[in-house]
Amino acid sequence: MASPPVCDPGCQNVRAFLKLLRWAVNYPNDGDFVYYKLYGGKSFTDTSRHPNRAILTSGRPDPSTAAGAYMLTYPAWKAAQLKGIVADFTPASQDRLAWWRIGQRGAQLAVCGGRNTLEQAFKLLQPEWAPLPGGAPGRISVQTARNRYEGYLLCFGGRI
Repeated sequence: MASPPVCDPGCQNVRAFLKLLRWAVNYPNDGDFVYYKLYGGKSFTDTSRHPNRAILTSGRPDPSTAAGAYMLTYPAWKAAQLKGIVADFTPASQDRLAWWRIGQRGAQLAVCGGRNTLEQAFKLLQPEWAPLPGGAPGRISVQTARNRYEGYLLCFGGRI
């Protein structure tokens, strides 16, 4: 069972981490268009619900329904919808769903802790998001992620 949120999902540390996560998952892109991406690179426009399109790509044996800024699957979205966490697949709902999944992984405290607990958050979230540092070999270093996080934190009015 997931623990309750440990800080406000609107705080600067959470907002900066979610932006970092969107960037890592969609590397090297970090624009708002990532909220409308399907696994494999195509896009969708209807945000009234998860697109739930099973897409098979080379190098992967099974199709994936991953979509949106955090490449969240249809089963993850449906579970959150049934719990009343999200009603649609708008960017705000995708952020709420990602924050809920971070809680499911027991990483909200690490995310709320900011720069001092980033590596702990990465380790806890690896099973969900392999592109984070320590996951996909050599893709993003911890230092690169830390620098990116600190830049996002400054954009959201936080202190380093």
